[in-house]
This record gives sequence, structure tokens and C-alpha cells, in this order.
Amino acid sequence: MTEGLKKLNSSMMIKSVQLLRTNNKTSSSWLILGILSSTLLAVMFSETMLLPAIPEIMKDFNIPYNTAIWVFSAYLIVAAVMTPISGRLSDIYGKKKVLLTLLLLYTAGIIAGGFTTNISALLISRIVQGVGLAAVPVAFSILRDVFPVEKLSIAIGVFSSAYSAGSVLGLLFGASIIQSIGWHATFFFNSSCSSNCNNNNSNICTIKKTTTTIKRKH
Repeated sequence: MTEGLKKLNSSMMIKSVQLLRTNNKTSSSWLILGILSSTLLAVMFSETMLLPAIPEIMKDFNIPYNTAIWVFSAYLIVAAVMTPISGRLSDIYGKKKVLLTLLLLYTAGIIAGGFTTNISALLISRIVQGVGLAAVPVAFSILRDVFPVEKLSIAIGVFSSAYSAGSVLGLLFGASIIQSIGWHATFFFNSSCSSNCNNNNSNICTIKKTTTTIKRKH
């Protein structure tokens, strides 16, 4: 009888520990989702905020439209090229390190963009931002690691919704800022948002076992 009670108590303790670990992993997963979603929202907010500035950029730098369009084209081309490269770097050096490095590059590109005085300097800053945009697929990969299969679709849905929300907010606020202060101010405003995102993403590194892959049900 005593031996049976000991086995029962031991079994209950093991189940309690497993339940506690599961709850901790779930809480950490949602926290990471919130951090990464806010980062994507800030990135898209930054990009669409610059869109209404194209006419002002053309006027200030005295350039034609087919030159001004490279402000976005160069950024997107570099981001597309960097996507598979960032994936490979994540496998080698770790996803969290690569994510933070790319976000730092993105922030540096935004800050540099605010001080540009010619189209060449602006394009270089946009290229640097394009390299940093490769952080987005790395963030997707982190979500796959921290969420189980049955909750992964919800996580990706929430993360993707930040894309649309950031785009809408960027257009609304960008036009007002450009009209009131000027297009350089969009970069300075975005640099503060990006810095806050970097601070938030650095917290991912302090969450215990956040990138440990959860066993998926087959």
C-alpha cells in the first residue's frame, strides 16, 4: 500500500512538472509572438510612411520619377536576395543572433537616411535597410520553433496581420508628418520606433528556452 502511494505521488509530481513546463513554454511563445509582431508592424509602418514622400524627394534632389522609384526598388531587390542568405546564416549562427543583427542594420539604414543630402546616399541607406528586412523570414522561422503545430496557424495569422496594420498606419501618419515637417522627419521618427523594437527583440534572448523546438504531433 505504501509503495503504491509513493508511485502515485511520484506520478502526480511528474505530471505537475510537465504541465508547468508546458504552461511556461506557452506563455513564452505568446510573448515572443507579441514582440515579433510589433517589430513587423514598425517595419511596415516605416516603409509605407516613406511612400508619400516620393514627390518631395524628386523635388529636393531634382530627379525624374524613374530614378526616384529606385528608393523602393533597390530596397526590395536587396531584401529578396538577402532572404535565402539570412536563412543560411540563421542555421550557422543561430536565429536570435541573426535577427538582432539584421534589425540593427535596418535601424542604421534608417538613421543614415535621415541625414542624406543626395539621391546616391539615400539609395545606399535604402540598400542597408533592404539587408535588414531579411529579418522578417527569420522571425517566421522563430515562430515555427516556439509554437506547436496546432497553434502555429494562429501565430502566423497574428504575425501577418501586423503587416497590413503597419502599412495602413504608415500611410496615414506619413502623409501628415511629410506635410508638416518634411520627408527627412519620417526617417528620424522611424529610427526611434526601430530602436524600441531592437530593445524588445533583445528580450527574446533572455526568455529561457524560447527557441527550443516543441515536439510536434504527427
